[in-house]
Amino acid sequence: LDCIEQCVENIGDCDILWYNHKILFENDIPEEKNQMLLGLEHHHITEEQARTKNFDMMELLLGVEKFAWITGGILNINMLNNLRFFPTVHNEDMLFGIPLFTKAKQIKLLNKQLYIYRIRSYSTCGRDMAKNSPLLAYPPNLTDIAFEFGNRITYRYYYFDYSSVYVCLGLLDFMQTLQDNALRDRIKLFVIHLADRAFCSARADKDPRRTRELLKPLRPYMQKVRFTTKIGYYTPWLYRILKKIKRKLEHLGIIKEKQ
Repeated sequence: LDCIEQCVENIGDCDILWYNHKILFENDIPEEKNQMLLGLEHHHITEEQARTKNFDMMELLLGVEKFAWITGGILNINMLNNLRFFPTVHNEDMLFGIPLFTKAKQIKLLNKQLYIYRIRSYSTCGRDMAKNSPLLAYPPNLTDIAFEFGNRITYRYYYFDYSSVYVCLGLLDFMQTLQDNALRDRIKLFVIHLADRAFCSARADKDPRRTRELLKPLRPYMQKVRFTTKIGYYTPWLYRILKKIKRKLEHLGIIKEKQ
């Protein structure tokens, strides 16, 4: 109730009020402070700026490589018109948050930790996964992936890579609806950044979602895709050979096996 009261008190005439959050690492999961920047720090906004001005989407996107939003604030109900939510993919908060904030004319940042984000064992964020983690319960929409891989970490990585393909394609479609060239170019950078993960799906031993065909529209956005991933995409036969050699060297103890 206090959270709602503070939001209503501070939103004013803005379309969206976005408050800060606090991260709790549970079950001895190590903190990753450099990867979990919060609120103002992530968007390079000072406390004074947050207190005295409102922002538009372009201002929030300056200097960041990704943007996502599902919760952590309140908004004008009319902002939800013509928006879709994609609950069956990872990073659905990008496909929801970017179009939502793009529609907003004024965005207020409230630098108060009104939302608790728990990172715990066996959660969807998968922070405690290891190479041989057993397959646990999974949602019905991921049955095909779980059945193919049978291992928690490989199935989760493939699901994340497939989802990255889906999100990139969704952002490309959204870019075509924008009249603002600067904003379109900024979202293009998000696609380039996420495409590195999307093309990782081509390196998987199995491909139940047939991502290779889906990746074709993303070829112009491979600027940050790693060389080994490009080998996996363009010459999968060579990648499989190199992967077998690497596994053999790991088995012989010549190179250290990645955990």
